Amino acid sequence: MRRRRDKRKNLFTILFLLLAMMGFGYAYLNADLDINGIANVPKTTWDIHFENIVINPDSVELSASNQAATISENQKQVTYTVTLKQPGDFYEFTVDAVNKGTIDGMVESVTSKMNGVEITTLPNYLKYSVTYYDDIPIENHHYLKKGESETYKVRIEYNSDLTAEDLPGELQSYSFSFSVSYLQADDNAIEVVHRSFATDSWETIINNVQQRRIPSYYQLGDEKEVDLGELGIHSVRIVNMSTPTECNGTGFSQSACGFVLEFTSVIGKEYMNPQLEFDESPGYGNIGGWPATHMREWLNTTFLNELPSVLRNNIYPTRVVSGHNCTETDNYRTDDKIYLPSVTEIYGTNIEDTATEFTRRLDYYNDENCTTNECRKALKKLTETFNYYSYLRTPLYFERCYDKSDFRIVDYEKGKLKNDFPFHEYGASPIFRLDLESS
Repeated sequence: MRRRRDKRKNLFTILFLLLAMMGFGYAYLNADLDINGIANVPKTTWDIHFENIVINPDSVELSASNQAATISENQKQVTYTVTLKQPGDFYEFTVDAVNKGTIDGMVESVTSKMNGVEITTLPNYLKYSVTYYDDIPIENHHYLKKGESETYKVRIEYNSDLTAEDLPGELQSYSFSFSVSYLQADDNAIEVVHRSFATDSWETIINNVQQRRIPSYYQLGDEKEVDLGELGIHSVRIVNMSTPTECNGTGFSQSACGFVLEFTSVIGKEYMNPQLEFDESPGYGNIGGWPATHMREWLNTTFLNELPSVLRNNIYPTRVVSGHNCTETDNYRTDDKIYLPSVTEIYGTNIEDTATEFTRRLDYYNDENCTTNECRKALKKLTETFNYYSYLRTPLYFERCYDKSDFRIVDYEKGKLKNDFPFHEYGASPIFRLDLESS
């Protein structure tokens, strides 16, 4: 009896194991079916190629012996032929490496060839470099993520630091090619850390400006915090980087030429002129214009001394041309380290600014195409959530002449151009230049 029970028990055990195995097999089969279903995933593509060549306008002029940089038909290589005639001549361009595929890539190698041979050494009279647009070196395993791009800069230059023995015996023409190989990104991929106006030190920024490395490194509207000591921490932004030919005109204001920075907030609350009682002397109302204002004196003394020393010591006086009121006949010319923008420099040509033909609109505001009825980029913050009035250096001027007290101001709502008494503590959002070449 016991043996029969054991037999039955063993039979149940075997049946249970069989059923269990069938269950595992069924589950495994389902797993296979789920895996097979992955056949519907989107198609993956590998597509990293060159686009958008931009040649530095200061490069040597093209001639019969020069071939402009061009991208090959498969978009994997850039070729160019150049003749450099004298020390200091150079040819430079940028080109974008674009990842339009669905797979992240990383740099495997950079290859440059001269006359069909990979460059290992160059004649003493030539300098050659391939970097990112901001002179950051290209390294193996640098990331190029899907949907993103990187800009490379290629430069060949006739070395200006030469001895007679280094000079070539005759005019030389060279053909160059440049390519970058990419691999699928893996755990070895590293991010490219580019230069940034926000994070670069003032020493670095000043050096870049002096070396004419803008606008490659920085862009209009870029901002950076500045510690003004007792006046608090405020931000400046880049509002101009160009120096058009008009800046070279006789008597033309340099206040909107070169590398110009502007504070984005109202610095404290300061008045333009303090006098309340009627007085015909300069400094009352808008008599004497910008040169006679309390604001100009305060900016170029108290305010200037609060700037970080490395910045303060590299701001050189700028020739500033400012308008006059309706009772006066001559514009004013001053040399200021710190100054307020004028009506023209924010809003463009304006008949109510008598100095309008002696200055220009700042690049930042020109791109915005501000009008006197609305210029939201000109809004200045008093706090993070509240805008405030800010003074301009331009006195109120009307041809029918009924007012010799007001200065122009930027309204706090839409950035509209208005005017008001100079004894209000509206404050300043000053500007200054780091373009040392024209100082």
